Amino acid sequence: MKNQTDFDRLIARHTFDLPDHLIARHPRPREESRLLVVDRKEKSLQDTRFSELPAFLQSGDLLIFNESRVSPRRLFLKRQTGSIIESLFLHQEEGSLWHVLLRGLGRLRPDELLSHRPSGVSFRFLERRGSGAILDAGNQDMEAFFERYGELALPPYMDRRADYQDRERYQTIFARRPGSVAAPTAGLHFTPDLFSRLRNQGIEPSFLDLEIGYGTFAPLQREQMEKKALHEEHYQLSSELLHNFEKARRRIAVGTTSLRALESYRRSGHNGPGRYATNLFLYPPDRITAVEGLITNFHLPGSSLMLLVAAFAGTELLQEAYAHAIMEEYRFYSYGDAMLIL
Repeated sequence: MKNQTDFDRLIARHTFDLPDHLIARHPRPREESRLLVVDRKEKSLQDTRFSELPAFLQSGDLLIFNESRVSPRRLFLKRQTGSIIESLFLHQEEGSLWHVLLRGLGRLRPDELLSHRPSGVSFRFLERRGSGAILDAGNQDMEAFFERYGELALPPYMDRRADYQDRERYQTIFARRPGSVAAPTAGLHFTPDLFSRLRNQGIEPSFLDLEIGYGTFAPLQREQMEKKALHEEHYQLSSELLHNFEKARRRIAVGTTSLRALESYRRSGHNGPGRYATNLFLYPPDRITAVEGLITNFHLPGSSLMLLVAAFAGTELLQEAYAHAIMEEYRFYSYGDAMLIL
């Protein structure tokens, strides 16, 4: 984009007013999710239940899921002064170093130790890094540490701390390798029974792994639009997935994270399985060519995720779908309902 006016115009076209009571701050049983089916060719909308998803798919369709597991990386650390600092461990740098978001970063001194009282473990503050900091975690197995002592970092709009219920519900039933700080929320609607019915209908799942970073919640900046680049995330594709992808009748991404990985791979020139990085940022009039369908939740207004969905569905049809969802009181965001866009 060349100027602020273009940026404002794009964001304004993908903004909406949402009544507060439609924000899903707590989970419901997975099988109670609603589904809005959006037909791009017919420009039509249909209300149904997520449990009815198989009725809209056909034998030979391929569903592509993000199997990344949410790691509970929120910790409360104590300064030597006695004050408590909230931390969110984003990702591992080299060796024992971690990039961490800290509240109260401005008051920390280099080499200051931050202690985690329940475990007796201390982390050394080394330096600032962007809006966060670098901490030395020593020789801890940090994923095991997070599982024992950490807390899930729920999205800011939930305006609450995670509880026992979130440990199970803010995780897909197929999650495997830990590495994300947020859930691939379109996958939260799937149950073992639904997987069984899909397989019996000849609709197979395949899995990729994209580590979702905290940047997914960050407000968009004009500079990102100009550079056509977002925060970097890493994804991994297997030979099995790529084989299934090529022979599928239709390819349907489950979630914007799966869509971002698949579209990034297609545009990158990579050839074959492997672990790759992406900072891909797409928005209308960009076009998505990697998949023929998308399952996705309802996203924050003006967010990079909503813009990615608009690039797939078209802005006008997406605006219509969101207006319909608000009128019909669908639940929005991570614990909310979903759309199937074909």
